[in-house]
Amino acid sequence: MPAVPYVERSALPEDYRYLYDDNENGELNVYRALGNNPELLQSLMRWGTTVVASSGLDRPDAEVVLLATARAVGSQYLWDLHVPLAAGSGLDRSAIRAIGERRFEDLPARREALAAYATAFVDRAVDAAHHDALAEFLDPRAVVGATMMASHFLAVAHAIDALDVDPEGPFVGWSLENG
Repeated sequence: MPAVPYVERSALPEDYRYLYDDNENGELNVYRALGNNPELLQSLMRWGTTVVASSGLDRPDAEVVLLATARAVGSQYLWDLHVPLAAGSGLDRSAIRAIGERRFEDLPARREALAAYATAFVDRAVDAAHHDALAEFLDPRAVVGATMMASHFLAVAHAIDALDVDPEGPFVGWSLENG
């Protein structure tokens, strides 16, 4: 049971109702929970859109950062939400499965570096080796982008947990065994 009531679209102030419509995910439980404070929901959604769009990463690489962050923090909610988005962006199931199983060495070197960096970020263990690995593939703008993406989705994962947001459906599994 969620820690706060879910807010239906019709209960939002008129000028915030678009938030449930103008996103690629639809009306999700996380949005309905955060809808208790529509100003913060709007700000969070804008920041999420900005951090992905301005990260300097293409969408499949951005999904690697997001999935690795979700996996590192153990956020089944974010994992389930982004597995289909990652697949739709061009990330193949074997890459998604490798991230879920923490077999980053099975990824191309660029994506291995991104997944390892996001995981180290969550663990507060980023070191020079992580930066050296990223520097082989990314310019400083994209390194900052990957960092801020991991930061954003770590915060979202913690908010989902703290508010005890219900999943949208059954967990697909880290190895995609249920999906």
